[in-house]
Amino acid sequence: MTNRSCAILFAILSLLAPPLTAAEPTPRQLADQFDSAYQSADWARAIDLAEQLATTDAGAVIGAYNAACAHARAGHAEESADWLLIAAQRGFTGIRSLEEDADLEPIRGTEKFARALALVQANADKRFEEYKAVATETEVLTITPDAFDPGVPSPFLVVLHGSGGTPEPLAELYKNIANELGMVLVVPAALRPWGDGFGWTYRDESEWMVLHLIDRLAESHHIDRGRVYLAGFSQGANVTLSVGLKHPDKFAGLFPVSGHYEADAMPITDCANPPPVYLMVGARDPFVQTFRDAVEPLEKAGFPVRLRILQGIAHEYPKRPDPELRKGFRFLIEERNESP
Repeated sequence: MTNRSCAILFAILSLLAPPLTAAEPTPRQLADQFDSAYQSADWARAIDLAEQLATTDAGAVIGAYNAACAHARAGHAEESADWLLIAAQRGFTGIRSLEEDADLEPIRGTEKFARALALVQANADKRFEEYKAVATETEVLTITPDAFDPGVPSPFLVVLHGSGGTPEPLAELYKNIANELGMVLVVPAALRPWGDGFGWTYRDESEWMVLHLIDRLAESHHIDRGRVYLAGFSQGANVTLSVGLKHPDKFAGLFPVSGHYEADAMPITDCANPPPVYLMVGARDPFVQTFRDAVEPLEKAGFPVRLRILQGIAHEYPKRPDPELRKGFRFLIEERNESP
């Protein structure tokens, strides 16, 4: 067969072959593309991406909610309300998002919004009760110090992992300093699946978990309620600030590492004797500025604060964490005038 014949045959076969199509985007890709379009105020594209996401199993709920927000921003009140109802009917549980999301202001006074709000509240109540039932029966990683005496009240350290994290790596990081200070160390799992680990998906669950652990360990390990310390990394640092600033009377010190301070999401409760706060973050962490921004409002509220910025460090712990953790806890303990 001549080269020309081969070329003609190839051309015929290519016409008969089914056209090549690009792979369908994954729910994660759709969500990322939606975020980009939303931030750019490209409402038509954001609506299209949200509605695509809503057709997937993984994104059925959040896609519907995102579609409601995008339609509202585009001025489509009726479509926004319809999608919000769909999200609620599919099991959306983000009651605080629904109550606080400014994007939904155009439909907030409508009958459909009220129906969606009632459904989401019921979903959230059910979700919260199911979470508490599981958490109550779940074993929590607990390490007692060498000097632990069940007859003597012990200081208590709760450490919270970040999104996609698990308790074991943080327990390994904190076990030496906890042992040195005679602290009972507890590192819970957030329980909500997130990537290869867990995430603190809902604020009400995160808050309840921390307070529940204090009560639980007070009974089982005779902890000293006046010497309860709360620490966390990344998303766990956000929970540390959120819970610690809302319930400052329950903690002797707060030690968030590489978190993201958000004043609006972390209201401060007045307290006669606010606990000290040690903010530790890498100089190369993308959220380092938020920790700088946290110092002034915390000091104005009466919290003793120290900001420790680690040079050459990104969103991570230093390779030798013990010296830095020791500095942080020394500050917390000295400011509280305690000796664990």
